[in-house]
Amino acid sequence: RLEEESDDPAKGFYDRHGITLDLVFTGTSAAATQALTGGSLHMTVSATDAAFIAQQKVPEMRQIFSLVGKLPYSLMVTPEIKRVEDLKGKVAGATTPKTGDAYILRSVLDAHGLKDGRDYSVIVAGTPPARAEAMQRGTIQATVLFEPQVSFLKEKGMVELLRVDTIPRLKDYPFISVLAMRSWVRANEDAVVRFGRATGEATEWLYDPRNRAEAVRILARSLKVEERYAENTYRVWVQEGQTHPRDLRLSPAGLRKVLENMLAL
Repeated sequence: RLEEESDDPAKGFYDRHGITLDLVFTGTSAAATQALTGGSLHMTVSATDAAFIAQQKVPEMRQIFSLVGKLPYSLMVTPEIKRVEDLKGKVAGATTPKTGDAYILRSVLDAHGLKDGRDYSVIVAGTPPARAEAMQRGTIQATVLFEPQVSFLKEKGMVELLRVDTIPRLKDYPFISVLAMRSWVRANEDAVVRFGRATGEATEWLYDPRNRAEAVRILARSLKVEERYAENTYRVWVQEGQTHPRDLRLSPAGLRKVLENMLAL
């Protein structure tokens, strides 16, 4: 069982390698790692910082592949905010209090001299759609989001203040890892290798410009959005950001950057 964001079975990458994915939606990285620890999942995906926190409690847990090797987030703010420093005294929203997008948000503001709890506050505002709604209501003045929510909010008059990977400490920053228990990996090494090969083939297919139109259609269908939003998502994640590592290898330098940033916060 693998918790993963999305997969289109019509392409057959996993079928060709004898892998059948039973996809489970967990909602947050913390819930995903808890499910992995409890044995209801064999593999899962998690934000890298949340994975490190889980591994401190459960050393048997291992990050085995890099699924998203760069940050696709943008800092979204309400129209009156003209620069990051204007968020002093404001309220920001995140999925959870500390990990995942909350951690990235705090990193962005910290890089501009703003400290959580002193200069601004972070509230739990839910999923990306819920945070977008909270921003439109004025409940929060900032959050970090990625496409297609960025495009949705810009159409509602909100402002994309910056891409978070323009901040040096967040550039080439591993975002999502695939996790599994070490004992399970050892007992199922062949399946893990076949999963990696299938994911690598799917990634190469995604980067091939000849497949762009089909990739956009699949994405629009999976996300249940108009193709123009899927186009923007493909552009940011694939063309501009190249966020998915082609060989799935974890970057030691990138993982070190995550740990150093966690210590700095």
